[in-house]
Amino acid sequence: MAHKAEITLRGYKLLDHPRTERSGGGTALLFRDNITEHKVDGGERRSFEFSEWILQYRSCKLRTIIVYRPPYSAAHPVVTSVFFDEFSTYLESVIMSSEPLLIVGDFNIHVDISRDPNAIRFLDLLSSMSLDQHVDQSILTHQDTPLI
Repeated sequence: MAHKAEITLRGYKLLDHPRTERSGGGTALLFRDNITEHKVDGGERRSFEFSEWILQYRSCKLRTIIVYRPPYSAAHPVVTSVFFDEFSTYLESVIMSSEPLLIVGDFNIHVDISRDPNAIRFLDLLSSMSLDQHVDQSILTHQDTPLI
């Protein structure tokens, strides 16, 4: 496992929110060190984990939420419909934020496949909250290796 100092570049800060119930994982955000931060919340639901931060550069503030939804597996046998219920409830609690809202993360939903029922439902949920999906293509190769 890499340590913060090993993966943090000079001029950047790494914020992390580790999992509470098991080792490894959690959410993290790497950003410039001239941005100040305040942790608002962080936690786990059955279907996803998240951390919520206020980032500020000069007088500009941005509420940033980092989400990770593990795919269905023997280790995480939570169906996608549970995620939609839980994430919808969570969005209702943050949508009226006084700061602009940025939600990033790995939802394990293939929004690049337009006919995928989960992608349709996810995009409909975002639309119902007046949120926009800006990533319109997969960030993974065929071997599930990040392109970045």
